[in-house]
Amino acid sequence: MDRIDLFQQTSLEGVSDLQLFYGELSERMDLLRHQTGFTCIEKCGKCCNVASEKIETTIFEMLPLALHFIRLNKHDEILELLKSDNLGKDTCIMYKKLNDDGSQGYCSAYVNRPLICRLFGAAVRIKSDDSKEFVMCKLLKEIVAKNPSLSDLADKMVVIQEVVGNARGLNVNLTSELYNINEGLKLAIEHILFRLRWFDPTDHNPTSTNNNNFDLVA
Repeated sequence: MDRIDLFQQTSLEGVSDLQLFYGELSERMDLLRHQTGFTCIEKCGKCCNVASEKIETTIFEMLPLALHFIRLNKHDEILELLKSDNLGKDTCIMYKKLNDDGSQGYCSAYVNRPLICRLFGAAVRIKSDDSKEFVMCKLLKEIVAKNPSLSDLADKMVVIQEVVGNARGLNVNLTSELYNINEGLKLAIEHILFRLRWFDPTDHNPTSTNNNNFDLVA
């Protein structure tokens, strides 16, 4: 086990569990796509090609991506990109445009993307009247409305309030505030680098959490 792995298991509360949670969520969504054929439009980037202040996350949910960049020794490069005075107005730095207006593109950090990016287009929200509302763009809602075979799609999707609550419950200290996705990544990298500075691997005896199983809903 290298120093970063040991640091993650002993000094970053809930992150290993969050990665397992993300994995199980991905498996469930892959199954939904297989069963229904419903998925995002290929190369469509409309939900990403917006000011990052419209995409909110917590420091905790950005830690897996921050760790990924630190493992690759790309954190200084990423922090340089995040020096903008208008982080909230800029698009997410992980979004790579394929055309001039940005309507087509892809996520360059898809495997380690945060929770909101995993749920948008694949979840429902319970409204005050207990009805279910799709958490997706207008284009996807139109596809669902025009396809009779997707009439029960809402009943098959995860409920965003439940999934978010369970994920953020893994670390209550780093989920109390919301940030735009760029600011969240910046703070997550800085949080890890600060704690790594004082980390002594000889002081720790990690306990594996790899046998944990998580319910995506309460």
